[in-house]
Amino acid sequence: MDVDEELLRIGKQLQLFVLCEPTNALREREAFLKGKTQPQFHYPPLPFTPRVLRAQLQALCFSGPFAPLYVQAREALLLQLDILEHRGTARVREASRALYGCPDEETLKAARELLSTPHVDTPKTVPAAKVREALEAALQNYGLTDWIVQYTEKHATTVDAMNRRITLNKDRLFAAQDLRRLPIHEVGVHVLRAENGRAQPAMLFLTGLPGYLATEEGLAAYAEEHTNTALPESRRSMAGHVLAVDALHRGLSFRETFTLLAQYFPQGEAWRLTLRNYRAGGLAKDHAYLQGLLRVKQFLKAGGDLRTLYVGKVGIEHLPLLPDTLAPPRYLPRWL
Repeated sequence: MDVDEELLRIGKQLQLFVLCEPTNALREREAFLKGKTQPQFHYPPLPFTPRVLRAQLQALCFSGPFAPLYVQAREALLLQLDILEHRGTARVREASRALYGCPDEETLKAARELLSTPHVDTPKTVPAAKVREALEAALQNYGLTDWIVQYTEKHATTVDAMNRRITLNKDRLFAAQDLRRLPIHEVGVHVLRAENGRAQPAMLFLTGLPGYLATEEGLAAYAEEHTNTALPESRRSMAGHVLAVDALHRGLSFRETFTLLAQYFPQGEAWRLTLRNYRAGGLAKDHAYLQGLLRVKQFLKAGGDLRTLYVGKVGIEHLPLLPDTLAPPRYLPRWL
């Protein structure tokens, strides 16, 4: 049995974020903003039997130089399975904390400092077609002709590493700064790390080692900061996520967290931030963006070389565990 393929097969079935997305969010938002105390969310049915996938994961055996990383990957999938099996219960919050951690004091302090700045809403007038052209040009500049940029209904711009695809919302308007920012962020970090990971002997370097998210998004945030392309509202949003995750783990209700965030954001954004971190009972991971940025800066201050983070989708904490036999990164961003 190829453990890479088996872990990938099970991971694809889990669809953690799709299956934790409430199906009635719009209706509950309307009722909540009219005064409903707490929203009551519904979720899609699970397309698998949890005990079957759990048994398949537990039956896997690992050997060789990547065995410790495979063990971590299995534990992460078991935690995801636990979240899905117990959506809407307090158990989700505990599994999420084990999977993604929670904000440390340094991150909370940085978040509060960011939120002390005035709210800014950069004008959005650039159509998606222009952003698509900028992303395609960046891919061409790196010689990545196998990648495509497609339109989607989803609001967020995303990178699908397995299928070599970037998606963006066809009806969304972007800031002029996004014409520089998104190629740096999406291609210069997410795509390049994926392509370098594809060249490694284990698929984990393409799909992401357990816990890689903070480094992945922290590196992308650092790239924006380094190239002076970061949008001020995106930094405040990162800070809002930190407060939401901290509130969740301190036991605040959905309403209490929404009220807290509404001190810093318009109602719609306060709802979005609260929902994002309270969905399914507390699938909270987005503090990793700001926490990751701080860790990348600490890594640099300690003499770290960002090029070592481009061997694939790895975290800073993984570097001491990596064998010397890994392929050196073929693709590095222009700003390095």
